[in-house]
Amino acid sequence: MPIRPSTPQPTAAPMGSPFAASPFDDGGRITCPPRPAFFLRAHPLAWEVVDVDGAPVWVPQLSRHELLPGAQGIRTLTRAEQGDPRLAWRSARQQQEGEGFVYLDPTAEIDPRFRPEGIDAATYCYAIPCIDRQRRPGVRFTELWEVPIPTPPGMSQVFRYDHEGANAWRASLVAEGLVPQPNPLIVEREIRRARQRLARAQAAAPSAARDVKVAAVEADLARHEAAQVPAEAPAPAQATRKRRRAEGEA
Repeated sequence: MPIRPSTPQPTAAPMGSPFAASPFDDGGRITCPPRPAFFLRAHPLAWEVVDVDGAPVWVPQLSRHELLPGAQGIRTLTRAEQGDPRLAWRSARQQQEGEGFVYLDPTAEIDPRFRPEGIDAATYCYAIPCIDRQRRPGVRFTELWEVPIPTPPGMSQVFRYDHEGANAWRASLVAEGLVPQPNPLIVEREIRRARQRLARAQAAAPSAARDVKVAAVEADLARHEAAQVPAEAPAPAQATRKRRRAEGEA
């Protein structure tokens, strides 16, 4: 039976150059899964002691509220709502703030004193182009102090966390009033927990390992008892940080 003239006929697709760039090329992307943007937030019950410029201080523990639709109250926008992305997270944030969380502005510039070296970003949440194991391109939103380091080909990207800069920044949040100072009852609770950890370590059977652990827990308790609430914005000593980093790479 003859084919009707109106029937579409298959045609050969034009041959592409075998040397043309593929849309799946790395293009300078790091190898890791994508991750959504996020808020950093503090809760009045979550505090810890860290060293800032050689002295123990109380700083807020920060958690992430990732803007992943369907999780943690983040909405999937309708087509009519696409023009205002804030509608996806506004109600979820308001609910969490009602439970005591303090949200930090992701668009505010971080003081250069607290930024890690080699990172061309000024806010605590910044984007890095990435590509996953299936060669799918995407974007990984990363915390400012997660510094990508040279990683062998074929291996997922490795990050080094700049604890010194991050700890100093967390202390500055309290000193500048962006996060309220800890309630004295919370400080007392954490010191009491440190004492309980020491009592448990001391109750263990005598051994060399037990002595090492007791010494470490005693030092931790001493740091808790000596820690101060930041009174003015501290800054990590730049020369000290560079020297420590050089020693670590040697």
